[in-house]
Formats: sequence, structure tokens, C-alpha cells
Amino acid sequence: MPKSDTMPKRLAHGAYSVGWICPLEVEQIAAIKMLDETHESVPQSSTDHNVYKLGSINGYNIVIAGLHGPGNVAAATVVTQMRTTFPNLRYGLLVGIGGGVPVTTDHGIIRLGHIVVSKPTGIHSGTVKYDHGKAIDGVFERTGALAPPPALLLNAAQSLATHRTMADTDPLEEHIKRIDTSRKKLSHFQFPGVEKDHLYPLASANHDDGDSDIVIHRGTIASGGLVVKDASLRDGLARQHGILCFETEAAGVLEDFHCIVIRGIADYCDSRKNNDWHGYAAAVAAAYGRELFFHMPIDQQVEIIYFFFKDDSDDQRTSSRALRSLLYQILAECPHLFSDEVLESLDQLGEKQLNSFVSLWDIFIGIASHDQAGEVFCILDGLEECDNNEHDQIITTLCGFNEERGGVSRLKFLITSRPYDAITKAFQKSTCYLRIRGEEDAQVDKIAGEIETFTDSTVRALEKGQRFEAGEMKIIREKLTRIRHRTYLWVYLVCEMLQEMQDITKSSLEAFFDTLPETVENAYEKILPKEQKDREKAEIFLHIIVAAARPLSLEQMATAFATHKQIRGSSKYAEPERKDRFERTIRNICGLFVTIYHSKIYLIHQTAKEFLVRHQFERPSTATLSWESSLWSGDSNKILLKICVKYLLTTGDKHSITQDNIDDERSLEEFAAQNVLFDYSAKYWAEHVRNSPTTTGTPLQHDLLKICDVGWKGCLLWFHYHLMCATGRYFKAPRFTSLMIASYVGAGETARHLLQDWTPAHVNETDRSSNSALWYAASNGHTVVVDELLRTRDMMGLLRRNPMAFERAQVDQRGLREETPLLVAAKNGHEAVVRLLVEKGDATVDLPDNILRTPLSHAAENGHESIVKFLLSKKANPNLESKSGKTAYMYAKKRERRATYRWLDSFQEDWEWEKKRKQRKQAEMAAEASLSGPSHRDTLSALIPGRVLTPGTVVRYLGGK
Repeated sequence: MPKSDTMPKRLAHGAYSVGWICPLEVEQIAAIKMLDETHESVPQSSTDHNVYKLGSINGYNIVIAGLHGPGNVAAATVVTQMRTTFPNLRYGLLVGIGGGVPVTTDHGIIRLGHIVVSKPTGIHSGTVKYDHGKAIDGVFERTGALAPPPALLLNAAQSLATHRTMADTDPLEEHIKRIDTSRKKLSHFQFPGVEKDHLYPLASANHDDGDSDIVIHRGTIASGGLVVKDASLRDGLARQHGILCFETEAAGVLEDFHCIVIRGIADYCDSRKNNDWHGYAAAVAAAYGRELFFHMPIDQQVEIIYFFFKDDSDDQRTSSRALRSLLYQILAECPHLFSDEVLESLDQLGEKQLNSFVSLWDIFIGIASHDQAGEVFCILDGLEECDNNEHDQIITTLCGFNEERGGVSRLKFLITSRPYDAITKAFQKSTCYLRIRGEEDAQVDKIAGEIETFTDSTVRALEKGQRFEAGEMKIIREKLTRIRHRTYLWVYLVCEMLQEMQDITKSSLEAFFDTLPETVENAYEKILPKEQKDREKAEIFLHIIVAAARPLSLEQMATAFATHKQIRGSSKYAEPERKDRFERTIRNICGLFVTIYHSKIYLIHQTAKEFLVRHQFERPSTATLSWESSLWSGDSNKILLKICVKYLLTTGDKHSITQDNIDDERSLEEFAAQNVLFDYSAKYWAEHVRNSPTTTGTPLQHDLLKICDVGWKGCLLWFHYHLMCATGRYFKAPRFTSLMIASYVGAGETARHLLQDWTPAHVNETDRSSNSALWYAASNGHTVVVDELLRTRDMMGLLRRNPMAFERAQVDQRGLREETPLLVAAKNGHEAVVRLLVEKGDATVDLPDNILRTPLSHAAENGHESIVKFLLSKKANPNLESKSGKTAYMYAKKRERRATYRWLDSFQEDWEWEKKRKQRKQAEMAAEASLSGPSHRDTLSALIPGRVLTPGTVVRYLGGK
């Protein structure tokens, strides 16, 4: 029976996979009685007029729907509305009563109380429309095919038949017992007796119990708009189409829904009306429908989601981008997982936290681990192209997840990467590491064969271009196939160089192959220009490409290049070259080394960047004529930084800028659209300043100070836009100071210059949210800025006897939600900042927010294990409770941070022991004081007879009592 002793659970609309359609009230009652459990109703749109009963059988979530009236039109309407409300319904059961044809099947004559189930037979799909067709030469020809039942349901029906044949007891009879026919209101569901069957042989009136056995017939069921009540019409149609049963809803349901039809026989489609069998016929049909669910395969859903990292794309190189993509995919495939709880979690995060890997990971794990998610396979490809500090976070998180689940989870991860030492070593610490080697002979031979095929295909493409004659193609083919250890990229580059050859002769081809680069690196060297003039242009292009936080469009690159020329003084105005001309320019200068896709500029391959960029922290001391390792990332970032700053200064000084531009979201978006490099510059200039060498003592220092000057409209313009893009919503920067802006974006040197300026920066000034510069720097993890703010500053102020002299940031100053800088740093996982605030700033480790949650509590909940360990080592109290009565351990336990709550558990025990030791010491001191008076000593002697009175004795005795 359905459970009634517990509160019904509520599932999302998408959790339901099976529709159970039963037109009549008697059929609906029987269906509901077959449920293992019932579920709470879910919201419906105003256009869905159906009434549903929700529940489950054997783990399958089922929607039971009745009809507002009989017939195919009503059935079609109900199905349409039901599938709109419950989008993941995969198939259905049409269950109820029908009119039988008293013909003989493999299981005997069809009688009242038997069951007929649709099954494809001969030319029919299992269901036919008996009243739909056209007249041809005076003969009515039936038209209109109906879909057969799904293979899964047909197989389940066959399994059910086999099981009933072999079983000692009939499961259908057990299911019927779920309807308590001893109750008066349900008594009409009991077996009426064969004497109520007017076609039953009279000689069998004295029947035995076997006469009530449930018999199942499978074959063709007829559906039409009119009820058949004529025996001769019934028999004629049955002979023509092999019909076993008539009903009036299947044609409407099967128009657009995969369904199996199950009918309990309640009459014979003749003139004798017989309501005596309606209840029992509905009951046996519902029992059959229930039993089907025990013969279907486990309803295990498998989803495959993936993300490809690419370091030259801003959208494909960060961990948070990867998680957002994975979340989108799983929710798109399983919309029923987008529950009220998920929405509530997103609302609680706030816009900024939606870019936090930790916060997104929590939501992702919650969704992917849901009972309704099934198995989820997650593929992350090219991990080495993820930002360095972020792929470490991914590895740590995945290894922790694997450890917490003991290697057993329905959520599986496949991570691919080049065998870089840092990544390999990090994964080798985990049990989830597997290296697939490609060096074995068989694998090498296979790859060589694939490259051979690729070479043949590429050569044929050259041949189709008709640039080369037959003799020349013979030379090309022989020369290419003779070279060993080819790679796909090498073959591609060589063939592209052949395409660009001029003055083609057999001798020039021979010369080409004589000087052919043997490696990809040599090919790169040959592709890039050698002449000084072209090399200088190419260097600027390549500096910009390798440093760019995201691929630039042709228009953006043309504008950046024109701005660079203006900075160097070779051009008075930053007028960019026209898009089509600039495309030819960059192709002529960089050749095959770059590729243009959808008007965006990329390096040809990841190896191209590795070839160009020197992996050193300092600029090389000597110039090189070779292109290999010729670029230093510090120089590349500084070049792009200068371009961004110059562009922001130029656009910020435009006379057209008004306060309305700054205060209106649409105006900001329009301004960004009209100024092609504004979006990139506003978002990423600070990233380039953090990755550039020092700007102190350079003209750039003055420009950076102006960029952060809140007295300049251009500053408010770019910063409002930056905030809007970073948070996903528009708001005015509420009383921001220049120091706050520099701290927010992490411009460390600019913050230091502001602190040392003749006009002292008010270090502890706050905005309308009560946030200080230190709060913003800590929240965003800008360690350099935090370090600057914690130092003693303003020596010029001291000379002027300024009260701001030697002022430093107040490390425990509370901001939004009464959160301290330490708390927001711990919550967001910025370990270096946490250590700096505690060790250098003497931050109070247990200072709580407005709901009494401590830094330890937030770090524990978000799984920042190293921060938790550090805070515990600094005597953070693991037993402090929030307003809701939860400790750090409880928050970690709730989020299943196993490694974290294990640490907390052990520290809780040590903390409790230390607490009890101190309490004991205090009690002994109090007891000693009480023994100092004679009256107290006499009283205690009476209470503890025969014992030497000491403070310890008193405490132990009273404690025991």
C-alpha cells in the first residue's frame, strides 16, 4: 500500500519518467493503490488543466493522469499538457477497462476479467484505428498507423509472461490485494464471479477457484471515437484486423507518445450492458501495469559532460569557467535537477561567488550526486592549458573528492594532460592516477600509420589544387614519405609552405626539401620573418597575442597595434588599419604562425606559444636572433598594459562622456560597443599590471595613478564597467576611494604610491557597505596589496605632523555583513592572504560575522583544508557556534568535506580536554579559597567524612556528585 505514515516527498518536474493514463475514476483509484509511495504535487502552468497523482513503483517516478472526458481528443489533450509539465516523460502506460472480443488465443477464449495487452502482430503495430479510413471502389479501407509500444515495454511484458509461468504464486494476485475490497467503498473491485459472465458456459456454473485466475492475452487492440455495442460489427472488424479488444483513447494517446495499452475486459462490445466487471477489470489492468515495473531494467541515466581547456581563450582557461560549463550541460540534460534548493543556493552565493571555483564546486557536487542524476561522466581535457594556480586547485579538489568517496561514486572524472612534472607529481599522490603510455612499439606503429594516412590525404588535397604537375607531385610524395618521425603538425606546416611557394619548378622543389625543417620548432623558425623591419612588427603582434587574457578580434588587434605605434611616437594618432587590410598585414608578417578563426586571432598551436615564450622570471640578458624563447612574458604583459592604459586614458578624456554615461548600465554597454578596445582594457589592465615588471619611476606610474583617480570621470567610467562585468549586475561604486580601486583590482605598486603620496590616502576609510581597501584586497586575494596596507606608511605626513602619519590598515575592521578581511579571505580560499593577516597583521582569528560565523567556520564549509589547519594552529576555537547553533565541524560535515572535518574532529577533542583542564584548575582554586574559612572546612568535612581535605579532593568529590 502507499505509505501514509510519513510526509510525502516532493520531486522536481523532470524527475518523472513514466506517464500512467487512466480515463475513468474507477481506473484512477486502482492505479493509485498500486503505488509504492505517493509524492507531493508540483506547480502547473495555467494552461495545464489536468489533475495529477504523483508517486513511484520500484524506483520509477510515475505521473498518473485522468481524462476530463472519454475519447481520443480528450486523451490527446491530456497527454500534450502532461508532457509539457513533465518534460522528461519517456513512455507511458494506458491502463483501464475495454471491451473484449470472445475469440480464442494461445491462452484460451477471452473472457470478462481477463487482460489484453497491445503487442505488434502481423502488419499491425499493436493498436489500430478501426474508424479511420477512406472509401475506395465502394470498400472502406482503414488508414492511419499508430506507433508500436516501446521495445523496453515489450521486453518487460515478455519477461512478465515468463515469470508468471514459472512462479509458484501469481504476482498480479498479490498486487490486487493492495485494494482492500472488505471496505464498502472498494468492494466493487472484487471478483464478481463467473456467473456474472453471460457468455460463460452454463455447465461451468459450479466453478472452482481456478475460474478466477488472471489470464493475459497479447495482440491487437482497436481504438476509435465511437463505442462498439454491436456483436456483428465487433466480429467483422475483429476478423479483418485480428482485434482482441476495443477501446476509445489509445489513438489519441499514441499520436505523440510511446505507450503500451493495457485493458481489463469489462464487457463484450455487444448490446448487453454490464457494469459488474468495471471494478475488477480496472484492478487486474492496474495490477498488470504495476508488475511491468518489476521487469524493466534499472532506470539508470548516464550523462557525459566535458570541457576542453585552451590557454589562449579567456572562456576556456579557468577552473570557474570549466565548472560553469559543466553545470550548464548537466542542467540542460537533466532540467529536473534544477530544483528550488539549487536556486536557493545560487541566491545565497551572490553574484561574485558565482565566479568562485569553491562555491561552484559545492553546487556541482550537490547536483551531480543527487539521486535523480544517475551516473555522470565528466571529461576535462588539456588540464595543462588551465591557469597554473587554478589547475593546482582542480587537482587538489578532485583528489580530495576521490579520497572522501573512497573511490566509489556515480560521478566519475577523466582528466587528460600532457605529462608535465607539476601535474604528474600532483596526481601521483592520489590513488586515482593512471598514466596511459604511448611509447610502446604497437602504439608507436599505430600512430605512425595514422600519420601516414593523414599525409596521403594532405598530398591528395595538394594534387586537387592543381598547382603542381604530375612530376612535381611525385617528388613531393617521395620526399614527404621518406622523412621519419613526422607529426601531424609538421606535415600540415610543410604542405602549407608548399602552397605558398612561388616560381615552382622541379629544381626549386628539390631545393625546398633540401632545406626542409626536420622538426616543428625548425618549421616555426622558418615561417617567422627574418628581416628586421618585419621582425619588429611580428614581435609586437606576438607579444600581444601571447599576453592577451583572451583572443583579440582583428579590430581589437588593429586598434592595439595602432595604439602601440602612438605610444612609441611613430604615429601621432591611434588610427587603426581597416579590418580587411589588417588581416592581410598580419598574415603577411606572421604567416602560418597565426590563424584567424571567426575574426579572432590565435597562434596555430599550443606548441607555438611554448616555442616563443621564455620560461624565466626575469628578462634574458642578451638578445637572440632566433625566434625560439625570444619573448619574455613580463615584457609581453607590459606592452599590453601600456596599450590598455593608453586606450583608457584616451577614451576617458573624450568630451562626450557625461555622468549619465557612468550612471546608466545601457549607456556603459553602448560606450563599450562603440570603443572597440574598451571592454578588454577595462577588464584586464590590472591583470597585466600584476604580471608586469615594476612601473616605479616610469611614465607609466603616473598613468596608473590617473587610471585610479576617482576625481577623473574616466576612472569611474572604466571601473563601473569593470564591476558590472565582474559581478554580473550594475551598481554605482559607493564612495570608493582611489586606494580602494587599486586594492580591488590588485594594483600593488599603484596602492604603494597612493600610500606614499603627498596627499595621504586614508587607509581605513570605508564605502557605503563599510568595506575598506584592506577588505577588498583580502576578498580578492591580492597578497601584494594586503602587504602594502599592513605596513607603516606616510612618511611625508609625519614630516608635516599629519595625524595620518604611520597609520596602517585596521586588520579587524568589519565590512559588509560585519565580515573582517580575515573572514572573507578564509571564505574565498586565499591562503597567502590569511597567513599575512594573522602573522603580520595580528588579526583576531575568531572574530565572527553578523550571524556569528568565524573565519574557521567559512573555511571549513568551503573545504579550504590548508586554511583550516593554519587557523587551528593559531588557536582558532573549533567549538564556537553560529546563530543557528552550528560549529565549523557541522558546516564541514554538511558539505561532506571529509578531510576537513576529520581535522576538526581531532582538534575538538584536544580543545575540550584543554578547556576541562582549565575549568578544573579554576575549580580547585575556588575550592582552595573556600577551605580558607573554618566554617567552610567544617561543612565540607561533614560532606566528605574520613578524607583529607584538599582542593583536588573537593573538586573530584563534588564533580562525582
